[in-house]
Amino acid sequence: MSNPLTFSPPFFLITAIVLFLTTCATPTPIRTPGPPAAAATQLPIRVTPSENPAYWLEIRRMPSDTTESSSFHLLCKAPYPAEVSINGKAVKQYQTGIFFDEIQLQEGANTFVVQAVFPDASKAQYEHTITYIPKANNRQPYPLWIDNSSIEPATDQALLADDLIRLRFQGSKGQQAQALIRPGNIRLPFSREDHSDYSLYQADLPLSLLKPGKAYRITLELDATGPAHKGEKARASLSAQLSRKQRHEFPLLRIVEDKAALTYNLGPIRLGGPIINELPVGVVLQASGKVGEYYRIRLDEREEGYIHESQVEALPEGTVRPGYYLQSVQARPGENADEVRIPWPEPAPFAIIPLPEENKILINLYGVKTSSTWMVHHKGLSNIERVDWRQLSPETYQLILHLNSSRIWGYTMEPGEGILTFRLKHPPKLEPGSLKGLKVSIEAGHGGSNTGAVGLSGLLEKDVNLDVALRLEKLCQEAGIKVLQVRPEDIDMGLEEKRALVEASDADLHISIHANSGGVNRGYLGVSGVSTYYYNPFWAEFAEVMYGQLLPLGLKEFGVVGSFNYRVTRLSSRPAILVEQAFLSQAEDEEKLASEAFRQRMAEGIFQGIVQYVSR
Repeated sequence: MSNPLTFSPPFFLITAIVLFLTTCATPTPIRTPGPPAAAATQLPIRVTPSENPAYWLEIRRMPSDTTESSSFHLLCKAPYPAEVSINGKAVKQYQTGIFFDEIQLQEGANTFVVQAVFPDASKAQYEHTITYIPKANNRQPYPLWIDNSSIEPATDQALLADDLIRLRFQGSKGQQAQALIRPGNIRLPFSREDHSDYSLYQADLPLSLLKPGKAYRITLELDATGPAHKGEKARASLSAQLSRKQRHEFPLLRIVEDKAALTYNLGPIRLGGPIINELPVGVVLQASGKVGEYYRIRLDEREEGYIHESQVEALPEGTVRPGYYLQSVQARPGENADEVRIPWPEPAPFAIIPLPEENKILINLYGVKTSSTWMVHHKGLSNIERVDWRQLSPETYQLILHLNSSRIWGYTMEPGEGILTFRLKHPPKLEPGSLKGLKVSIEAGHGGSNTGAVGLSGLLEKDVNLDVALRLEKLCQEAGIKVLQVRPEDIDMGLEEKRALVEASDADLHISIHANSGGVNRGYLGVSGVSTYYYNPFWAEFAEVMYGQLLPLGLKEFGVVGSFNYRVTRLSSRPAILVEQAFLSQAEDEEKLASEAFRQRMAEGIFQGIVQYVSR
């Protein structure tokens, strides 16, 4: 095998030794976890039969010795093939070596027995006792209690008089709640939403109730409603400092870090909130609030965003906010791109809005007003039909780029001295009837100490990704396609490092290769399937074409996912998508991903996706 896959312990174990596991007909080199360091409950647990020490039985996931759960999905592994059973019940063993079953527990002590019988009749067996103690009764309303960990907001906030701040907490079910705000002895009543054994209490605090420049203490109070508990109270203090400021007290900010992300909000999203734009160094923004480590940014009277404090510096008091009149714009052919040259005498913020369904790209310039009497169009434009404008609001000027097709090959906005240059790339120049001239960048997700997802058997995502990426590279090169292999070996690479390599390259297309993972609390045959992802809506067609080429591999549908905020495919400079091949947390999917033959078919499917997209 040219690039053997690596198996490893689950995330909670570090040690590893090298063994050999038979898969299908060909032995595949793998790494498997060694014996646990100390405690008997550390996983995985390895049992070796005395008859043949070359074989073993491994317990990879089981409950703690005492549990409140009435059932558990026991996960085991043994060299394939073997006859395996759990509590005397024969279960299926997958070619990855794993097998499993759901164990139902009775109150008190429960003993389970796992057994594996190997081809030479040697046997490995593991027996263990678990005590099931049913969960204690639900939380009672009395004595009154407040869950301090649920209190929001948890971070300091400084905002304007017309803002509202949501106060909320969980506490004893069915009571009355209020906030006591001092100084001023302001009392703010809470609404109540009842759940199984608690209530959610919340209220909106109008900052107009607070005086600017003052420090306030906020106490959350829960008052008993039951007649037998009349007069009882529970109290908790809001640790976050809330304050009201005047608009002029918030500074102008200058961006000090390239590609600083200005987001629409601070929603709790794993890959970060939806992005308005990634702005270059030097752009000046007007703050209108502070929420924890984030500044709120006022773009105009209708739009705002948020940016992390580490990406900006406060400008001296008295600095003037950027703003100018825009008179002329030029659209002309450039080297391998259509260019739109936009005056930018002051570092005003801007945003680019792709609208493929309308064959348009919008460019918003904040703090800019129209004096547009010259919209110059040169001959030789490839994809831009014309450029129009409108004053979207008194503070926001918008350029409208009308395209002759939604089929584009990427765009960039390049800030210069007094000018912004928008470049809409021309299609790659291919030799007739071939793919020669096409350049593709391939990113194998994760790498080095970042293993990515860990499969049920210990299969590492980083190794699956790299193996498929290298196979795809070979297919591309055989077809005359030049390849940038972003992570050519098992090394540590940061997301920004990977992205920078792609952005600096002349690749026409970009593909990130990953393997998915989901929750396993409901078993190991749960969520599964193949999926593709895109960020820029212009690349939706690429993701859909790729998805169509991967479904015939026999995987279930997980779908085509848009607005995906993964940094290495958060590109507008070229069509960029991410492929999630299958789920390492699902037994059947993992078995496929462990197969060399399947990984080759996956690489071929991705290659065909490239061919189909380029040929359209």
